[in-house]
Amino acid sequence: MKVKIGDIKEPASSVEIVGKIVSLKEAKSNRNGSESVYHYGILGDETGTIPFTAWNLPSSIREGDVVELKNCTSRIYNDRIRITIGSNTEVVLRPEEQMEVKRIYKEYRIKDLTTSDPYVTVSGIVRGVSERETEIRGEKVRLFNAFLDDGTASIRLSSFGVPVSEGSQIKIIGGKVSEFNGRISLTMGQKTAVEKTSVNLDNGSRQHLLWEMVSPVGNVSFTGIPVNIGDRSGVVEKCSVCGKFMGDSGCADHPGAAPVKDVSCYFTLEDGTGSISCFMDGEILKAYAGIEGNIADIDPVEVRQIILKSLESNVVKVEGNMSQKGESLRLKVLAISRAEDSDVMAELQKEQ
Repeated sequence: MKVKIGDIKEPASSVEIVGKIVSLKEAKSNRNGSESVYHYGILGDETGTIPFTAWNLPSSIREGDVVELKNCTSRIYNDRIRITIGSNTEVVLRPEEQMEVKRIYKEYRIKDLTTSDPYVTVSGIVRGVSERETEIRGEKVRLFNAFLDDGTASIRLSSFGVPVSEGSQIKIIGGKVSEFNGRISLTMGQKTAVEKTSVNLDNGSRQHLLWEMVSPVGNVSFTGIPVNIGDRSGVVEKCSVCGKFMGDSGCADHPGAAPVKDVSCYFTLEDGTGSISCFMDGEILKAYAGIEGNIADIDPVEVRQIILKSLESNVVKVEGNMSQKGESLRLKVLAISRAEDSDVMAELQKEQ
């Protein structure tokens, strides 16, 4: 069955497509106890785009190539139709053919963004705008850095040559989702369309269940029980110049700098649907645990006991920014409080 990409709406077998490889990435998977390599990306033609997963792709295929696929499969995964290129799929490179791709961008809430769908539509309010000049392919370009918030989460926003203003409410059509330093970000370029819109942050909810979260976004909240409080939780030494944790040999960036006593804590938060590693320190931890006075004047054993008592067997609400290391998501805690009964009941109802 030979079809255009824009006409693929339902699961089907023996699908034939001619399309352009818009994006192509490689990943590893453990299947049946052995490690294998697969590819994923976006395929497009003049009618639209569709994500694909390829378990059988010739090594000669590159981004931008036009290919003919015979006997591939369309399936629904995570509520979106996609193409699977399997062992029975014939992949034919068409090196002489040129193709213009019609971009169709699915609209997402920020909490649901992933790099598996790299080009998206998303709306939000722009915050924390900064501007600098950078150089791209020998040309100077204005780069705007900010955060975009839609009420469910926030994401780093980089805009190359397209101005964004503080507090503006915009819809970004064709922004690119990528990952950098364990956080996902959104990039705008000259081909990205931007429209004015109306954003009501109250329509979103920052309070989530852990099983819902698939990407490292910012400004999110969870309610759960702290477990597995880390052995390193307690009094720590930080560099008096940069504030980084000091090792046995001092601060690597500022040798000879004096250490300053502070507190930090690592724990795992469980909410009944999943778990996440959490970290907090400084004034946030001291305020929550009720630690007063100069840390240097308090017995470190006593400080650790205070921290453990404030967390163990308590239901807490944490807010912060997520990051990713390997396959695991982590949370840098920016606010923490004891959960009220109403918070706990609301989360139980969401889970049910």
